[in-house]
Amino acid sequence: QARLIKGRLFMHVHIDSQGNPTQVTTYASPDPVMTQWASRVLATEKYKPGVCQGRPCAMRFPISINFSLEE
Repeated sequence: QARLIKGRLFMHVHIDSQGNPTQVTTYASPDPVMTQWASRVLATEKYKPGVCQGRPCAMRFPISINFSLEE
């Protein structure tokens, strides 16, 4: 089913020092179904961890998508 969504989706994916997602935090979303879908997708990905003083470290990875409708 198609959904007409307009607005900003802004999330942070919390990543451990091995690049595994540990949490997804939503700060803005145009639609609760989109939030659930995006959270599930982001939680299954593998990420490159941050580097702190030459070593891999935990970090937050921001995701920002602006959905718009055009005629």
